Amino acid sequence: DWRQMYETNVIGTLNLTQALLPKLEASGDGTVVVVSSTAGHGTYEGGAGYVAAKHGAHVLAETLRLEIVGRPVRVIEVAPGLVKTEEFALTRFGGDSERAEKVYQGVPDPLTADDVADT
Repeated sequence: DWRQMYETNVIGTLNLTQALLPKLEASGDGTVVVVSSTAGHGTYEGGAGYVAAKHGAHVLAETLRLEIVGRPVRVIEVAPGLVKTEEFALTRFGGDSERAEKVYQGVPDPLTADDVADT
């Protein structure tokens, strides 16, 4: 699970950015959008793998900004907080729907995937 989280959030972002950065720069007005999480800026019990992966995405964006300063490419990081989707918590807890629902207990209006996409 940890390897998949890291490969998706960090290595996937890295590979895609490396592949597209020359074209984004050549456009004269490129934008790289990295989707991290508030979990990448803090931590919570039981979330070490996810926190580490999202922190990796966060520092990837932060470092890229430093590396391309002065070039015509913006680097934007979207770091949503608690987002309720059909599969996130369910996947996290190995299909245990009762445990997954508890993640959102007491949160009247968690963010949705559409909220993140709109951002």
